[in-house]
Amino acid sequence: MRRVAPVLCLAFLIASPLLAQRALTPLDVVTMKSVAGAFPSPDGSRIAFTRSEPRGPTAPPGAAYTALYVLDAGGEQALVAGAANVGGVAWRPDGSAATFVERREGDAGRQLYAIPMRGGAPERVFATDLSIGTFRWRPDGGAVAFTASPPAPPARAAARARGFTQTVVDEDWNPTNLYVWTPAAGVRQLDVPGSVFDVAWSPDGTRLALALAPRPLVDDSYMFKRIHVLDVAAGAVRRLVDNPGKLGAMAWSPDGTRLAYVSAEDARDPHAGMLYLADARTGAVTPLTEGFEGMVHDLLWLDDARVRAVVSRGIESSVADLDVRTRRWTDLTINKLRVEDVEMAGRAVAAVMSGPAHPSEVYTLAGGMWTRRTNSNPWLDEVSLTQQAIHRFTASDSVTIEGILLYPRDFREGTRYPLVIVAHGGPRAITAISGSRPTASGVSC
Repeated sequence: MRRVAPVLCLAFLIASPLLAQRALTPLDVVTMKSVAGAFPSPDGSRIAFTRSEPRGPTAPPGAAYTALYVLDAGGEQALVAGAANVGGVAWRPDGSAATFVERREGDAGRQLYAIPMRGGAPERVFATDLSIGTFRWRPDGGAVAFTASPPAPPARAAARARGFTQTVVDEDWNPTNLYVWTPAAGVRQLDVPGSVFDVAWSPDGTRLALALAPRPLVDDSYMFKRIHVLDVAAGAVRRLVDNPGKLGAMAWSPDGTRLAYVSAEDARDPHAGMLYLADARTGAVTPLTEGFEGMVHDLLWLDDARVRAVVSRGIESSVADLDVRTRRWTDLTINKLRVEDVEMAGRAVAAVMSGPAHPSEVYTLAGGMWTRRTNSNPWLDEVSLTQQAIHRFTASDSVTIEGILLYPRDFREGTRYPLVIVAHGGPRAITAISGSRPTASGVSC
């Protein structure tokens, strides 16, 4: 088992120099907006992105809204705003529309909608009595693969109708099934052995890579997902990789001969963070990150020889390219930004990043430089945020632990302050700390 050094990470918004007039307030915190995902169009001319927008103090109770926007050379424009709950954004492969799932008035569950770039209101792509979970367009745009669970049993549905809306973990054994929609045949269910947690079309559209677990349970989702390949026309399913323990992202190579995936090193590894390459025909596995002192969080292919990934090394994260032949990493320079996601279409690269003075925003890459493209909270320019620093110390077992130390406002060297530690429960490779009690010599408790 690889040994991952614990990391202490920021629990909330981090800091910048004291340049503004007022402090951050609790109301600021609970109304702060942040970008959730960014998705370049196939031709790279636009970026669709979702923004989490918490409800205001006068709104009815509930989770934050998720709105959909599009960004181009002229700035950002709202596509679906207000009391929206947009999920699963993806472009039609021809770039004519941004598509998403949402439950709208009259829908039986979450349906697939498309909003044309020529203008107009969202249009439902097809109707189903299911509630769509994950969906993926076939590369030619002629089909959609999606996951959904069967309708709730009558007794449970009746209880929900009477107001019993509590979530009872692992008591709902409805499997997550796999479906394919085409304009000619409509929606049909595909027979697969287990519950489907992720789906990826092969480049030629003939196969689906599936992350399958025996049951739709929390433990199964963590420990028992395995990569299978489905021949869509024949309906034949075979296990491709018997990956140990946790499974993360997966992606087909452009030529369709290999599948890159993120997995745990062994069943005891607390996180899927190592990168592997599987032969799509034989299932032979090649480790790509043996000895890598970091973690891989997400990936996509640049070409048949290079993988682009979000990686973290200790407290810092970056976007980096890996040559699968030489196993050499090339970092795309990022200074003091936390990378949460990266997407690519052609030459267009978009990422979601947060930084010392702002929560998650859209960034784009051009000429080797990252440029911030959105400003979800312009009022932050009026707020004084506190100083921060990376702090490292050696634990009793000689493991180096590092984290972000947040200083009090108006901090003065040599003064003792209360220390607040926010610890994340495990097992994980990362825990969390917030607050500080610094002195002239460092942190003192």
